[in-house]
Amino acid sequence: MGGCEGRPLRFTYRQTFRRRETGLLFVCFQREPDTFVRTQHRLDEADALTDFVTPTASATFLVLPGFDATRPLGSTLTG
Repeated sequence: MGGCEGRPLRFTYRQTFRRRETGLLFVCFQREPDTFVRTQHRLDEADALTDFVTPTASATFLVLPGFDATRPLGSTLTG
């Protein structure tokens, strides 16, 4: 990931629904989901803003590494 190995790549988007309802969409790309889980646990213990937010959904997706003529899709997952 271009010089930031082990560090998550994060994006935040503000959403507005029906004029009054707003929300925040948080997207994070990283190699190790465990890093995200540990970060969330630390935020839960120490972040004062936690009292003002209500998570409504969560999802984790696996995105396979790229491929070329010598490397089939997903080949790096098995070694």
